[in-house]
Amino acid sequence: MSSEHNISQLLEGYPKFDIALWASYSIDIETLMFLLRMDFMDIMEPCSLHVICDESKMGLEMQRTKSNGRLKDLHYLQSYYTLSSQRVPGSFHPKILLLASQEVILVLISSANATDRKSVV
Repeated sequence: MSSEHNISQLLEGYPKFDIALWASYSIDIETLMFLLRMDFMDIMEPCSLHVICDESKMGLEMQRTKSNGRLKDLHYLQSYYTLSSQRVPGSFHPKILLLASQEVILVLISSANATDRKSVV
């Protein structure tokens, strides 16, 4: 499969999903905003996504978001996403996107973190 596909392209033809869980080592608020607009609003009805990432990486991203004056973006995302961190010995490093609807449960496994706007799957 080409690494040049975005999520909505890969899921073309599937019914709209009801809920999603995304586990990633690190996150980037700007990338999550981009993916919300470019992918998740197209493939989910309603858009309800839970994102889990490594605790230290989430802390760094929250500090960066605050220092860049982008807390309004985080507030906007919370209308569609819930964000939580995971503390484990070492690093929490999965890259899994689970999507579910009444008809389909789909799991995508990737090598990309939620920090690359070009391709996450």
